[in-house]
Amino acid sequence: MRNNNELAVLLGNGVSIAANNDLFIPTLTREIRERFEKSEAGGEAPDRVLARLAHRGRETGDPYKDFEAMIGPLDQQKDNLHDLRELAELVAGESRALGRAITTIETFVQSLRRLGVGHALDIIASRSVAHYDQRRVVENFLRDVVYAVDGPVTVGNLNYDSLAMAGLINVAGSQMCDMVWGYSPRKFDIMNDGFPLEGARMRTSLSDFPSRRIRLVHPHGSLTWLRNPDTGRVYRFDIGDLRDVDYWSAWRDGKTEWEPQVVLTNQSAKSDVVARAPFNLAYEVLAERLKTADRWLIAGYSFRDECVNQMLARVWAARKEAPNVMVVTHGDSLTEDVVLEALGYNDFTDPEVEEFLTICRCGVEHASSCGQWSGWAGKPESLSA
Repeated sequence: MRNNNELAVLLGNGVSIAANNDLFIPTLTREIRERFEKSEAGGEAPDRVLARLAHRGRETGDPYKDFEAMIGPLDQQKDNLHDLRELAELVAGESRALGRAITTIETFVQSLRRLGVGHALDIIASRSVAHYDQRRVVENFLRDVVYAVDGPVTVGNLNYDSLAMAGLINVAGSQMCDMVWGYSPRKFDIMNDGFPLEGARMRTSLSDFPSRRIRLVHPHGSLTWLRNPDTGRVYRFDIGDLRDVDYWSAWRDGKTEWEPQVVLTNQSAKSDVVARAPFNLAYEVLAERLKTADRWLIAGYSFRDECVNQMLARVWAARKEAPNVMVVTHGDSLTEDVVLEALGYNDFTDPEVEEFLTICRCGVEHASSCGQWSGWAGKPESLSA
């Protein structure tokens, strides 16, 4: 039995896809575009206009294949308008009129963002209801992950859905905690229909976490997180309750002011969003485990998110020893160079890379049964670059 092992885990979209192929990002994006086309009232298709905004902002993602790249520019437009409203004071005699006009446009941009984000989350919520056989793939993988070590495990789930949470609850039970206080829930009438839903308040600092072996954090938010419009506090609700009241459709149509808390924006704006609560706490918790863990497991992640890559690189540069890194992907599209570049390890020809980096290409379905999994338990090697 190994002693004092620590494990840091990062889960990307590939883990959700293992439960349901319909959660593949281009597939989600195609359905969002189709919904835009159905709601079109004449003129150019909205998705093509949003794509132009994305390209004009030098967005790196393909807005026709990545809904974050398509919807994300609306966040930037909102921030730009906020700054312009402050500059309106410079125009003598017209500041009030300009301020009112900019406020009107801000409301319009926010309505557009509600439309896009509401459709995206509505689709994800409906498609993340996996059958038992599909959920079991994720659950079995998570069981093998958390019992690969006997020490503390921190899981950072980049997905909005609750598949990882459901799996960890079944696997770990009382050994696990997440970003929500487990007591004193409150009821809120989020739909203004006289039927309140129960919400649990979020933790706000590292010291709020109990001493549990397994921690789950969501750096990019969750379908179940909503912000109270009156207090600004964020609460987690039961996803089944939110489905029952058709929450995401209601928010999209302006029938509730309880805003979903997800980092659904493009790469350019994401760094500002993840610096805010509650996302910044998730990044902090995950980074703390990445700094000390002798093993890292990165599964289903494309290594294309700049904020996540920057965090990985910062932690990597601060470490004295390289962790033993297992990357689980599917197929050959993810190269070793892409992984190393994300870590800030630039000596791609260094033969010692093989001492700390293993890439398993058989997907989360078969990762723990492949020969590389057992070799992943090796001793961390000293950093040489």
